[in-house]
Amino acid sequence: MFSIDINCDMGEGIGNDEQLMPFINSASIACGNHAGDEQMMRDTVDLCMKYTIAIGAHPSFADKENFGRSEMNLSPEKYMNW
Repeated sequence: MFSIDINCDMGEGIGNDEQLMPFINSASIACGNHAGDEQMMRDTVDLCMKYTIAIGAHPSFADKENFGRSEMNLSPEKYMNW
């Protein structure tokens, strides 16, 4: 038997995370640089636990203006220390 993992980006401040939970298997939670904040991440993890949803993360560069999609030239040292 095959199975399909229905994954959704969550914790981005859209406001519909809990409504989507019954329809997904896993959530990629925004890590705060392109959307959301620390409290939103915590709230989203709590929702995932409530609905038994697998938890993952989608990190990004610190670039809220462009939703973390702008190319940034960072050294490994600088990137690991922010």
